Amino acid sequence: MSKTIALLLVAFSLSAAAQDNRQVTSTGDLVGCWSKVDFTDQAKSKINEIDYREARYQVFCFEPDGTLRTVDSTIPIQGKSAELRAAFAELPKVIAYQVTQPGIVVLVRKDPNQTTGWVSTFTQRDMQFDGKSIPKDTLTMGLIDVAKQRAVHWRYLVKIPE
Repeated sequence: MSKTIALLLVAFSLSAAAQDNRQVTSTGDLVGCWSKVDFTDQAKSKINEIDYREARYQVFCFEPDGTLRTVDSTIPIQGKSAELRAAFAELPKVIAYQVTQPGIVVLVRKDPNQTTGWVSTFTQRDMQFDGKSIPKDTLTMGLIDVAKQRAVHWRYLVKIPE
C-alpha cells in the first residue's frame, strides 16, 4: 500500500494544490454521512472519463476511527446522519480511509483487496449543474488514475445533517 500512496503523492501533489476548492486536510473534515448527488447519465458522461459502476443513490458514512461504510440503493436513502450512522454500525468494517496529504483521500477495501486514491476538495460556492443545486461545501472526490496522472471519475457528495 505504501508504494501506491507514494505514487499518488507524486502524481497529484501539484494538481490537487492548484485547485480553487478547499482541500480536505484531515479525517475530521469527512466525519459524518454524505449523500451522492444523482446526475443524469448525460451529465455523468461529461464529467467522467470512466464508468465506475456506482449505484444511482449512495450514502457514504465516514467514522472518526477511519472506517468508511457505504450503502447503495435504487431509491433515495432517507434519514439524518446520526440515524444512518447508527443503522450502518452493524455493517462490517471493510473500507478504511485516510487523508494522506491535503487534498488526497486513500480508500483501502479489504474484500476485495483494493486501494484507490481520490482528489478530495470542498466547493467554495453554490452552483448549478445538470439542473441540480450544488451547495457550497459539497465534497468532490475524483478517482485518481495514476498512469494517466488525473482524476477519471467524480463523485459529488452533500453532507447529511446530524
